[in-house]
Amino acid sequence: MAPRLKWQLLEVAHSPGKRSRHGLVFDQSRGVAVLHGGMRGVGRARPVNDTWELSAQGWSPVPTRGAVPSPRNRAAMVYDPSIQKTVLFGGQSFNGITWAMRGDTWLFDGVRWRRSRQLFARSPAPRCGHCMAYDEANGRIVLFGGVVRSQVSMGDTWVFDGRKWHQIAGVGPPPRRYAGLAWDVNLGGCVLYGGCVDDFGEYPLNDCWLFQDNRWQFLPHASGAMYRDDQGICFHHGIGRLVMLPDINNVAGVHALTEAGWEAVEVNGSIPERQCSPAIYDHELGGLLLYGGEVGHDAEQFNDTWLLVAEPE
Repeated sequence: MAPRLKWQLLEVAHSPGKRSRHGLVFDQSRGVAVLHGGMRGVGRARPVNDTWELSAQGWSPVPTRGAVPSPRNRAAMVYDPSIQKTVLFGGQSFNGITWAMRGDTWLFDGVRWRRSRQLFARSPAPRCGHCMAYDEANGRIVLFGGVVRSQVSMGDTWVFDGRKWHQIAGVGPPPRRYAGLAWDVNLGGCVLYGGCVDDFGEYPLNDCWLFQDNRWQFLPHASGAMYRDDQGICFHHGIGRLVMLPDINNVAGVHALTEAGWEAVEVNGSIPERQCSPAIYDHELGGLLLYGGEVGHDAEQFNDTWLLVAEPE
């Protein structure tokens, strides 16, 4: 029987406020979702650098100690269980006059942010709009693509072992920004889907790739079905499949990856169409967690918390 899902709007105390292009992870060691940074405001929107956690008591700000990452949006953030820390890389910051790409790496242990020091030549170039996922088979974080200072989309691949970055050579997906990347338990690798070549969505992509054992493999059976740009993607442990959400330009609904390719999933309930809202699986709540997002550049943002749960068979 095909799986069925249901959207639930969570009535939680407090809120990180309306935002999009933020980081969101599930900290397995502490059993809480962690949200950081992003963009707040419409029109004269600006990046922020606050940190929040979601527990049974609701959202609460984290009184971090010491230095914190500078305000930024479109950074990539992943929880690394091998070092029991959240890892953040890159993003885009604003100094009041100009925008700048960031190339710094930060680690968060639940109390303190700490910058990882490493020679620039041995880490990814400053960028935003890149994607990252945790490689469970090899205990490291995988980074792909993004856009650099020259506004060129990248097609490079890097891995972070908890201490240092290492670049992976070889042929991979074409350059892109705003793609989705997530670990797939069934395939035993990190699956990349879609993204866009430019910053305006005029050249979206619909190809699917698997990163496994230090090399990329094109997945023809999972490519060509639908364009996705700035979409949420995450393995849903409740149904045992990788799930991809629609982006702002696609109303085809939620899809799950099967041996035959992407298949539409029956979903009860609905949420407003949105983009720039990362999706994670919250093991404490038992569903795919979604917070905030936007309906377009310099357009409406949200401050709601949603959970996509499996329906009983």
